[in-house]
Amino acid sequence: MLFDRLHYDNSEDKLHIERVQDVQPILESNKRLLNDNSGFKSEVFNKKASIPLVVLLAWLKDKGITYQEFMGNDKVLKRFLNDPDNSFCLCKKGKV
Repeated sequence: MLFDRLHYDNSEDKLHIERVQDVQPILESNKRLLNDNSGFKSEVFNKKASIPLVVLLAWLKDKGITYQEFMGNDKVLKRFLNDPDNSFCLCKKGKV
């Protein structure tokens, strides 16, 4: 679950928004699936990745990419998933 925490800074008279998500269950599931060599093998039905939303939103902000661009362009998704820094999101080995 993703939620926002609001922090008000009196000295600067600014409101700061902190996005928070417990990503541990997602990362543990990804690792388990990545290391699981059993089960049905199909390029169509096997899960490739699970991306914590808070991680994706931070990456998009860092790269200057809108969420709409991400959702409408498979190349942006592949760029994210094939980046070695984001390998913790993969549920299957190899390039996407």
